[in-house]
Amino acid sequence: MNKLLKRILIALGIIFIIYASFVTVDCIRLRNAESGTKPLVTVSLAEYENGNKYTGLGYTVKYYIDKLKDEDGNVFESGCGAEFRLFDKILIWAWVEDSESQNTGAYIPDGMDVATKDDVGTKTEEITFNRDKSKVIVEVLLDTVTSTGATIIVTDKNEDSYGWGKSYKLQRKIDGDWKDLKSRTEMTFEEIAYALDGNGQFKQNIDWTRFYSELDKGTYRIVKDTYDKGYIYFYSNEFEIK
Repeated sequence: MNKLLKRILIALGIIFIIYASFVTVDCIRLRNAESGTKPLVTVSLAEYENGNKYTGLGYTVKYYIDKLKDEDGNVFESGCGAEFRLFDKILIWAWVEDSESQNTGAYIPDGMDVATKDDVGTKTEEITFNRDKSKVIVEVLLDTVTSTGATIIVTDKNEDSYGWGKSYKLQRKIDGDWKDLKSRTEMTFEEIAYALDGNGQFKQNIDWTRFYSELDKGTYRIVKDTYDKGYIYFYSNEFEIK
């Protein structure tokens, strides 16, 4: 009986070593491969609005894709990030493209000067815009909320509307106070401006798993930012993850 148990344990150990080696090799291969590369053994494929997720043997690789516009207004897709997880839970690695088309803050409209430390004391011509923060509303559509994302509508009724980009962050209510949710990777966004419709609105679909993973139960809100002689923050209605 002891010999049989010993043989079973040895067999299980060998299987584990082979499996761990296989996962390690594929993990390294996918990390250095082009965006969209499948696992060596692909069990399933899940398609999302902003990318695809491939499931391998006990691990997943998810590719994030953003839609960009060229100078002629043509829409094309661009790979912008990926992540590798064991059992679809434990993050092993993640990367986000860092190119000239991306930044880490709010969208800054063309023609608007952003002061640097070299500009201190330099007199520049000031442009006055007719803008009021109270004329902006950031609304989370509650029927779209899941643990992985939501859709928001930003309404800007200003005569000179703010410049709106894709940047955002999440806050969680803890003991009655709002606290920034810590992202698991650097938050970078494409420098793309949203165009307001005839009602002074635009809709943004957000998949926050790219930066935060799935949300735990709790109360949250979304923070949008923009730039107008300094960063300005707008807070959405709160929503629940149950």
